[in-house]
Amino acid sequence: MKQFNKVLLVEDEEIDAFLSKTILLQMGIAKEIVLCKNAEQALSYINSLPKENASTQEDVDLILLDIRMPGMDGFEFLQELRETYQQNYTVIMLSSSEDTSDITKAAQFQAGYYLVKPLTIDKVRKMVTRCFAPLTSSKKQA
Repeated sequence: MKQFNKVLLVEDEEIDAFLSKTILLQMGIAKEIVLCKNAEQALSYINSLPKENASTQEDVDLILLDIRMPGMDGFEFLQELRETYQQNYTVIMLSSSEDTSDITKAAQFQAGYYLVKPLTIDKVRKMVTRCFAPLTSSKKQA
């Protein structure tokens, strides 16, 4: 299974953040998981990263983004991210909502995938397979 250098988890609910981080660590899916408790903190973190063109260990490989947060919500964060940063971050939306309008909106904002909380090993495995397996297999062939 693919391993990411750095996963940015943007989650305001402590229990959801704890459960998500525990699942990701248990799966060994990331070398580092950075937790931001709101969208503004996540944007500040991304802004603090080196602005080099070359990929570095500091790069965020994956963003797991809660939709419903106080202040700036996940969709506002995603809009700001897409408008401000040229790097094409892979963003996976997290929500307790299975509302089709949220799923449609996430697709319109070019989210890579939509996960319904709480995270489970099976849900994460399915997301990685759908979003990253073709990249992994093409790298093996090269």
